Amino acid sequence: MAPRNSLRLSRLTLLYLGLITFTLIVGTIVNADCDSTCCYPPVESRTAGKAWPPDATVNVYISSTDFPTDGEQNAIKKAFTNWQNAAGTPGNGSNVSFNFVITPNPPVQGTAENQFIVKRGETTNGAYSNVGTNATVVQSAMTYIDPEVTNWDVMTDTMAHEIGHTFGLGDLPLSGLHSGRINHGAKNLQRITILRGLYTIF
Repeated sequence: MAPRNSLRLSRLTLLYLGLITFTLIVGTIVNADCDSTCCYPPVESRTAGKAWPPDATVNVYISSTDFPTDGEQNAIKKAFTNWQNAAGTPGNGSNVSFNFVITPNPPVQGTAENQFIVKRGETTNGAYSNVGTNATVVQSAMTYIDPEVTNWDVMTDTMAHEIGHTFGLGDLPLSGLHSGRINHGAKNLQRITILRGLYTIF
């Protein structure tokens, strides 16, 4: 019986050491961006951290062809409204607001400044955003939400995640997609110092 117990102990020891190693690796990856209550996303590398101009009114075009129900449209609006509500001085300091346009024919991205288009489109991870910039600020954005994202709460969280990219925020390490779980949307805006720096609010 002793050898069998010894083998079992060895396996448990290896499992324990493996869990410790995994924990240390994950801790190293996210340590720079996390504290005990929140993880802060890094700068969005695709845009070098550019964001909407301060005090901008961004026209949000939601495709009624792709999102025909009130529930879908309201889920998308909610994400933008949450960001807008956190845009004041105690929040991210941007004073960016959003104006909604529900239309079967959204404009082509880049045909106007301060333009955000939301449509359906197949993606590899649930959603994808193309953010257009000039030398200093974000000018336009196009978000594609995968047709498989149908739950309204998930849609709101997914949209909030994508809006974060237009405020200069990148993806959190190991966050995956629908990260209302590690959402860099409006829930944590008052704690995201990087946004306050972008809009010179300290």
